[in-house]
Amino acid sequence: MIVWIGSTARTGGTVLYNIAAGLIVASGNDIQAIDNKDLIAAFDMTTSPPCPTQALGKLLNGGIAIGRGGSFYSDIFQHPSCRVVFVKRDIREAAASMKLLNKSTYEQVTKMIRGWYKIHLQYKDLPDDRCLRLDYCELSNLAAVTRKIADYLNLAVSDDDCQNIADKNDRNSLKTQFQKRADDFMQRLQACGDEADRAGCLLIPIVQNNQETAARIPVSYLSEETARVLENQETIYKLDVLLPDFEPVALTPNNDGRTFRINFPPQADKGFHINFQSEHVSRPENSKWQSVFSAQEVQDLEELYRPMKETLGY
Repeated sequence: MIVWIGSTARTGGTVLYNIAAGLIVASGNDIQAIDNKDLIAAFDMTTSPPCPTQALGKLLNGGIAIGRGGSFYSDIFQHPSCRVVFVKRDIREAAASMKLLNKSTYEQVTKMIRGWYKIHLQYKDLPDDRCLRLDYCELSNLAAVTRKIADYLNLAVSDDDCQNIADKNDRNSLKTQFQKRADDFMQRLQACGDEADRAGCLLIPIVQNNQETAARIPVSYLSEETARVLENQETIYKLDVLLPDFEPVALTPNNDGRTFRINFPPQADKGFHINFQSEHVSRPENSKWQSVFSAQEVQDLEELYRPMKETLGY
């Protein structure tokens, strides 16, 4: 079986991945992390719908594969081996959350909404037995969501295990985990002053909890790929920082073109827990998306989203 978390940004995809992975492990199945490239490589994309190749057996290797991809969709999901979990959320709410997270402009927000709408349409058309669609507000009761996903995936997991998995992934737990790791990272950076003086450094403004800190990052602690991008003056999509005896960190640029935020890239560790991506955890309850836009922008977004809402139903 292939489990895919088909989320767009700011809809709880990381939490759902954590939950699904935890359920697979709790059910006693072997688990294999995949990405969209692995998925595409396991199918013949020249057929309609795509047909699995021998590579699929190697990919699954007797276990259950799980992946997620922001704004990724493929007709592969129509295949009987696939089980997709998708979250329905008012796209304006998700875009408002992204605006707060990475300082997006209004023009960038409208582009996001149009792009995400197309993704929502594609998942809307999947057969019900291929796609479990959750309302975003359901994430306010993670225990119930965890049970629902376990039943959909036909995984034998007890209610107690479902509750434990839900508790591990609730909003407060994720924020606490992230903040501790981010604080550790910043403290370790501050302790690298001698290396920064010796090897040279980048002065990077990092934003945490709406506070900006100028961080000195030794160039010797940047990944080879990051060093290559900087040397060639290419567009910076992330700065990979590899501190000694610390997990990899990706500094991602905000849309203001100046500041960066801390991200912890996904890792398959003992609990197969994908790492939370930022300190800005979306709230499952309905948000006041209008509060982050001007009165004219709210009016324009209402007009833009009206036909989308009629088609999607949310």
